[in-house]
Amino acid sequence: MLRNKHSHIQTIAGLAFATLLLITTSADARTYAPRIVSEHNADAYSMKTFAEHPRWRDLSGDTKAWEMFSYLTDYTTGLYPMGLGAYEGTEELYEYSLVRDPVKMINVYSVGYCDVFGPVMAGIWEGAGLGKARVADVPYFDHVATEVFYDNSWHYLDLDLRATFRRNDGSLASIQASQNESSLWDRENGPRFFPQDNINDMRGIYEASSFPKRYNVNQSGHTMDFTLRQGETFTRWWQPQGGRWLHHQNYEDDFFTKQLIESEPRGPKSKHESFTEHTYGNGRFSYTPDLRQQSTDFIDGVYDSQNIVPGANGLTLSSSGNGYAVFEVRTPYVIVPTVGETSTTNDDFGASVVELDAANASYSISLDNGITWQPVSGSTIDLTEHVAGKYGYLFKIELSGEPELATVRSLKMTTWVQLAPASLPSLRQGSNRFEFRTGDHYGLQSKVMEIQPDTSTREELYKHLVVEPGSYTPEIPWSRIHGPFVVAVEPPPATKIAWFSAGASVLEQIDCTYESINQSV
Repeated sequence: MLRNKHSHIQTIAGLAFATLLLITTSADARTYAPRIVSEHNADAYSMKTFAEHPRWRDLSGDTKAWEMFSYLTDYTTGLYPMGLGAYEGTEELYEYSLVRDPVKMINVYSVGYCDVFGPVMAGIWEGAGLGKARVADVPYFDHVATEVFYDNSWHYLDLDLRATFRRNDGSLASIQASQNESSLWDRENGPRFFPQDNINDMRGIYEASSFPKRYNVNQSGHTMDFTLRQGETFTRWWQPQGGRWLHHQNYEDDFFTKQLIESEPRGPKSKHESFTEHTYGNGRFSYTPDLRQQSTDFIDGVYDSQNIVPGANGLTLSSSGNGYAVFEVRTPYVIVPTVGETSTTNDDFGASVVELDAANASYSISLDNGITWQPVSGSTIDLTEHVAGKYGYLFKIELSGEPELATVRSLKMTTWVQLAPASLPSLRQGSNRFEFRTGDHYGLQSKVMEIQPDTSTREELYKHLVVEPGSYTPEIPWSRIHGPFVVAVEPPPATKIAWFSAGASVLEQIDCTYESINQSV
């Protein structure tokens, strides 16, 4: 067990999470973090791997910043504005539900607006280990951009408006320089200089504006980790498949975004067609293990089990009584349904479907790594209402009775996800080189376990705690948790912790210490 002790934590606002990379200790045939990388697309498994893309890996200064910015605003590989961003969870305060994680934005969503792309660009720069970055606000325009720091000065990068202040010699200027270097406004409108805006109007706004700064606004911690087990496939498409995307109520509440989403192809897309060739794509995990005794699929794929073995016809009890087997669905892409009416989620379906042929069996799912379980039933179980918008779950099968009478003859788990097509490997004219990679950015064959407690409710937060904070006021979202608290983190069976990271949304100082109990970290 690894305990994470946060001391001197003041005014924590909403979001707290931990990420563990777990190394399996049993022999198995799984493939960890598999990905095909083309020479034209950065490996965005994490910002550490993103930084190693050959296009900018060996560059520095203005040249490096320009190449990365050009990639992120490119018609084929870039992010793009929709008018709203992607939202996850049920938090009312948008800072806690709005996605600003660079890895998620590049791989899963791509869509946002200025208050997404400002923090995301800063997060990319810092996450890639390139130095300091900050968000620069433009109050007169109700706009947000980014400044990154290198060569002892700040440099303006604006993913949302496709803009930099680039001098004739190629050097990049700061946002402040736009007020006193008139030559920065002399260039013609282009694909990376306010292509959708009137330059004279923009110049007047910037010259009259102050530029308040914000730091550490983005989220971080997500990585593109998943495993493929025996009997499992993962298929990805560059185009939408059957109207499957993350369906959030915020899209319904915004008139412009709702109209954009309802236009074909139905779903999230850029509000400027000239900015990108993509809308959104989908992926499908299909897990159909052979559960009979002549196969090793069960040993390879089971998350946890007790008194369950593969038999002649499928899983059965090892001895009379009760037993269970737990199977995991874990994806780096958000799980999404086929969307019905945008005004409700009640008619969404097909996000993750479990099909079973079993006798004397009962089923339940867990959304918190096995802390709590919810019963589900049926031979075909549509889990959409539970798992849409999540990144995984545990599915438990419990058998009772006698061996061979209590049995699971077949199991099929089909899970649909949303992805950003710009992150997928692509072809260009001429010869193309592809590379198959596995493992995390430390070179380990590992799997991820994320813990993201909902701090808006006592029940959801406190089930993770072994020592409670001094005070807890969930009704005040910007000041919920006061004082030190302790979270106990237990890895899944037959694994050990490879590395561990923690983060939170805070208004004041946070000090973290980690205590390892019977565990090497």
